[in-house]
Amino acid sequence: MIKRWQGECSVPLKSFFIELVAIDFMSNWAYRGKSSVYYDWMIRDFLDFLIQKSGSYVYAPGTFEVMNIGSVWKSKAETAKQRANNACSHETAQAWGLAGDEWQKIFGTDIPKWP
Repeated sequence: MIKRWQGECSVPLKSFFIELVAIDFMSNWAYRGKSSVYYDWMIRDFLDFLIQKSGSYVYAPGTFEVMNIGSVWKSKAETAKQRANNACSHETAQAWGLAGDEWQKIFGTDIPKWP
């Protein structure tokens, strides 16, 4: 899902870095064992986790090479996080169309607007 955001919003963050951060995130995410009902929270929480990693490092599996993930992508992640927050709020209010609009701003119109 995050790679879809990366492509849709032209996020200058390497896919490999996204994968490594996602592994780290999912190993500790409070709702990791829950159903797909929690995907909205997962996206919101992952974007927050990713933003916190701005300017930090990840380690290559096996070689443990240190790789700086940079921060040029941070503003796009902050924008997506705000949109995800908005979408989650709209879902809580059962404003499905408004939530769908926000998700499409993150992932593009190939995803359905309505649940």
